[in-house]
Amino acid sequence: MKAIHTLLTFTYLVSLFLLVNGQIKYPDPMIHPNACSRETKSFICDPDRIISYPVANNINSLISDFANQTIACDQSRGYQIAVALVERMSDYGLKGGTPANNAEQFAKHVHGSWGVGYQDCQSGVVLFLARSDRQMYISTGIIAMERLTNSIAANIIENMKPHLRNGDYKLN
Repeated sequence: MKAIHTLLTFTYLVSLFLLVNGQIKYPDPMIHPNACSRETKSFICDPDRIISYPVANNINSLISDFANQTIACDQSRGYQIAVALVERMSDYGLKGGTPANNAEQFAKHVHGSWGVGYQDCQSGVVLFLARSDRQMYISTGIIAMERLTNSIAANIIENMKPHLRNGDYKLN
C-alpha cells in the first residue's frame, strides 16, 4: 500500500510539474555518465562543468563512502546521495515560476527520475545547485528527512553560500 501511495504521489507531482513548467531534460549519471561530464557511472551530474573533474571524483568518493558507512532502513543499506549541478535551470527546459520553486521542482525531478534512495525506505538525498540562477535545494526522502530535517538542510545551504559566493564549488 505504501508503494502505491508513493507511486501515485510521484506521478501526480511529475504530471503537475510537466503541465506547469514543461519537461526537464537532464541526464542521469548512472545511465549517461558522459553527458554528466563523468567517465563512469557516478552520483554526480555536472554537464556544465561547474566543478573540476578531480573535485567531482573526490565528492563522488565521499558520497560512496558515506553510503557504505551508514545504515538507513535495515542492516545492509545506507543513505544514497546525489549531486546535480547546472549553470541555469532554463537550459534544461525549466521555465516560468519563481527561482526558488524551480530549484525545488528540479531537485525533486532529479530525485524521482534518477531513483535516488532505496524505494522501499526513501533513503535518498539530492543536492541541487543552479549557479547562475543562484539557487540551491536539498531534496530528501522520508527516511532521510528523519536525520536531515528541513532545518538542517537550510543550515547546510546557508553554510555553503559564502563558499559559493567566493567561487569555491568544491561542495565539501
